[in-house]
Amino acid sequence: MEAITARGPILKWLPDFLFRSDGNKFAYIGKAWLLALLPSIALSMLANTLSSVLVPGQAGPDIQADTPTLFVLLVLVGPLLESIIMGGALLALTRWLGPARAVVASAVLWGVAHSLASPIWGLVVWWPFLVLSAVFLTWRGGGFWLGVAMATAVHGLQNLTAGVALLAGLG
Repeated sequence: MEAITARGPILKWLPDFLFRSDGNKFAYIGKAWLLALLPSIALSMLANTLSSVLVPGQAGPDIQADTPTLFVLLVLVGPLLESIIMGGALLALTRWLGPARAVVASAVLWGVAHSLASPIWGLVVWWPFLVLSAVFLTWRGGGFWLGVAMATAVHGLQNLTAGVALLAGLG
């Protein structure tokens, strides 16, 4: 199967580290998490502004992370299940589209899927899923489950940040 390193111009603008699986896994997870998180915060602010202007009263998803069970679902279970689904879909998309287009297609599909719960949410989550899709394909060379584990770790940190913000009353 074609490697993600054949990213072509479509993913050329993303940082090189994202496509290298030869370094420290923990450092990689931290950098990939920041790459997913920081733009998604900016996208969230933009989406909230656009929402209030274009579709007044359209709220983002109503996630209540005020109980330990829901918090575990948000930070551990959800990222694991979504990473497994994403990994399977990415392997199929890669065969059909090649790795770079598969990453973009995956991000768009996850954005659409999350838009079903709230249209504004889809505008925010496509970016983290672009990063998560690249993470999976970069690390799946070590096996499907390594790709899932690395994507789950980044996704879990992303959701942990959102969960802490919700618990603190910031979300």
